[in-house]
Amino acid sequence: MSAAGLRNLAINSYSWEEASRLRNEELWLTARKFPNVIIAGPEQLRAKEFEKALADGQFYDWISGLGFDEVHLLNSWGSSFRKDFQQMGFLKARMREDHNPWILTTATCQAGRPFQNICDLLGLRTGHFHLIHRSNRRPERLFFFVWAESY
Repeated sequence: MSAAGLRNLAINSYSWEEASRLRNEELWLTARKFPNVIIAGPEQLRAKEFEKALADGQFYDWISGLGFDEVHLLNSWGSSFRKDFQQMGFLKARMREDHNPWILTTATCQAGRPFQNICDLLGLRTGHFHLIHRSNRRPERLFFFVWAESY
């Protein structure tokens, strides 16, 4: 990213705790000052500090898009275990459409009900998003399985 002139900052539960404990640094305050790209864990969507960053008008205006990986986890974890993932839909509802493109990625979402469930949770309406569906089949890959015994 630095080769492209981008400054990034990763914020997850580990980096947030480390910055707070070791440097007395509040990463969401840092995020409001300098990075072009913020990579945050889903648990940050529920953090009070993230909420404060969104309330900062300048920070909010800087947001040009959001990206989430592993969105298939909304099906397996979203409704009961990982409340953090469910916050994605609430966040989308709060953001203005004119500067809020999303990129959502997964390699394992099944067509049908699992896909529709993700759309429902995130408020995505057919005809209002672009879907790129590619196979994860890779015939050029060769896998070898070797049986091993444990002692």
